[in-house]
Amino acid sequence: MHLQAVAVLCGTSNRAPQSHLDLAREVGAYLAMHNVKIVSGGCRMGLMEQLCTGAATQQGRLEGVVTQDLAQERYLSPHLQHCHVVPTFKERKKSLFALSQAVLYLPGGVGSLDEMLEALSENQQALSGVPSATFRPIALLAPDNFFEPIKEFLHQLARFKYIDPAHLELCGFFNTIEDAFEYLASYSISKQTYHWWD
Repeated sequence: MHLQAVAVLCGTSNRAPQSHLDLAREVGAYLAMHNVKIVSGGCRMGLMEQLCTGAATQQGRLEGVVTQDLAQERYLSPHLQHCHVVPTFKERKKSLFALSQAVLYLPGGVGSLDEMLEALSENQQALSGVPSATFRPIALLAPDNFFEPIKEFLHQLARFKYIDPAHLELCGFFNTIEDAFEYLASYSISKQTYHWWD
């Protein structure tokens, strides 16, 4: 797949560990250097702002998707070239995914977790042959095993037969942006369908 646009979803806490803030800036610069448009929440806080700042250092392309409540200058990154304003967070998620070919998750809080679960659910539906579902490769990137509990939870779902073992490929887990980018760019979805109810 020739990646042209990636949704990068991450936290907005300014109290996040410095290593996570540095990662977001590195990701922004890396994607910009590879001429990949970044679609994000576009806020000027936490990892999200570092992502935008990193991209801006490499003249990257940045689009934001925000709700009407947050469509104010004090909330928006000054590096955005375009900002989509939507009425609700539900519409925001829908737009973030619709504007991208793949999804990259960095550390974040409950909002990021909500977005992640929705993307995983849609991938599961796509792998199960649901016509209205769109599969997008998903990579979870953190340098310190931040996402290990989610990886273990997915394996537990498979052990208890709530998902097919093939659905463990709903996403990939990575420690470096290089490996995550390679995964997103080279992912090929299986033609075979796996129903979670079988």
